[in-house]
Amino acid sequence: MFLENLIPPIPSEIILTFSGYLVTLGYFEIQAVIVVSTLGSFLGSICLYALGYLLSPIKQVKLFKLLHIQDKHIIKCQEWFENHGKKAVFLTRFVPVVRSLVSLPAGMMAMPLLPFCLYTMVGTLLWNTILVSAGVLLGENFDRVQLIIEEYKTLVIIGIVLYIVYRWFKKRKMQH
Repeated sequence: MFLENLIPPIPSEIILTFSGYLVTLGYFEIQAVIVVSTLGSFLGSICLYALGYLLSPIKQVKLFKLLHIQDKHIIKCQEWFENHGKKAVFLTRFVPVVRSLVSLPAGMMAMPLLPFCLYTMVGTLLWNTILVSAGVLLGENFDRVQLIIEEYKTLVIIGIVLYIVYRWFKKRKMQH
């Protein structure tokens, strides 16, 4: 789970539901899986937060330029994060890929560490508990859990892609 936060394509949805399934087979205790997975996720998030926090303003600007992010968008993002950062840190713990990446801007925007840790821990604990419990509850039907997760993951990715395409068309329309 530590690596899942540092390398977003690693799917915690599959890892944790499978771990829940292994609980039903007697390999693990449910409480231990939830505690260890939450701790691993939390530590990975702290590493990304620290990376964002330690990036000097000059390196941040270089990173934004490399990603072709305009200054006006950076300012909007900073304002949005100042107003909604706590909610974002908590709620994105339930969204694939984004759950890892939100730690970087939290660090870059110097979100206070205590609220970051609190919202990260609570969101991660809830998400990990849901996934491990799903694996335990479905036990022998684990293959069905994988199908549901794959559908969910695909819908989230499709939604993100559609949003990006929408924003691109909207921006292009405004330029003409």
